[in-house]
Amino acid sequence: MNWHEYFSYDATTGNLIWKERPAEAFPSPWSCRAWNARYGHKAAGFTTPDGYILVQFRDKKTLAHRIIWEMHNGPIPERMQIDHKDGAKANNRLANLRLASNAQNARNRRLRKSSARFPRGVGLHKGSWTAFVHVDGQRKYLGCFATKGLAAVAYAKASLRYHGKFSSFYPHLPC
Repeated sequence: MNWHEYFSYDATTGNLIWKERPAEAFPSPWSCRAWNARYGHKAAGFTTPDGYILVQFRDKKTLAHRIIWEMHNGPIPERMQIDHKDGAKANNRLANLRLASNAQNARNRRLRKSSARFPRGVGLHKGSWTAFVHVDGQRKYLGCFATKGLAAVAYAKASLRYHGKFSSFYPHLPC
């Protein structure tokens, strides 16, 4: 799909912008003028309840970050996803997007608000705080700790070691 025919990309905001459509694309000149007045040169898409920007195009809904990636890098390889480095689902600046496997994308996922009791990679077992990290589908035990904070630090260090730039603790520069 040649997305450039239909959209332009605003690098400062990360928005997709609808291009004006030619009269030949419509059944009547009136519908062409109406569509271009309503949508032409305006941001495409709407924000979903979970925070992504979704664009409806030709009776199909597509995530804006996938369109932006394909406009600049070509088709997304099979079994790959587009990850938002900073975890902000609506931040579609090209510098914030990268290819990731499902596992890499999951490592960079932000914690849910309901996870406040136990930080990621931390559990409570028989009165001790334990830490663990998942590596290549295997759960790796990191040890027992006197406090939840020490267990969380152990997880953060292990996450950086094993997950690298896909760790949620990796310092991402603002885009």
